[in-house]
Amino acid sequence: MFSGIIKDDLDPSKSTKHLTTLKCVYLKVLHLVERGCIFVGHALVNDFSALNIYVPAKQMIDTVELFRIPQVPQRLISLQFLAFYLLGEKIQDGIHDSVEDARVALKLYRKWEELKNDGTLDSALSNLYVIGKQTGFRVDRTSSSKSGSPVSEAAASGASPV
Repeated sequence: MFSGIIKDDLDPSKSTKHLTTLKCVYLKVLHLVERGCIFVGHALVNDFSALNIYVPAKQMIDTVELFRIPQVPQRLISLQFLAFYLLGEKIQDGIHDSVEDARVALKLYRKWEELKNDGTLDSALSNLYVIGKQTGFRVDRTSSSKSGSPVSEAAASGASPV
């Protein structure tokens, strides 16, 4: 299995998913780029590089960049970590699901807008990096966070997350 794909997914007679060719995907994405659509995702450069499509920066909202701070420019935070600590959601538990990743990236973008509009973005990012450093930027698989996110709660209260 690679990236959530199992052998039967590639067999039209067995797959439960709609199958399409790489050429078809390429043409559809290229059409969206040419129409000026805005793409929201996580580490979008990797996706567009795999398709060999250039997308202007103004058409990309990349959550890996939104949650990066200038003090630690080389630190790229995983979608899984951002989802857990900002949204209180566990994702990528088991097999990889690209639809789940897309939905979570959009939620993270909306969270980023909310934090920015509330004036709490900087403190939320600082708290995120403090927690990240303490946890090795890993999600604790044993805890269940559905009640709220540690980072946004700490930012809202003005408290340190520790």
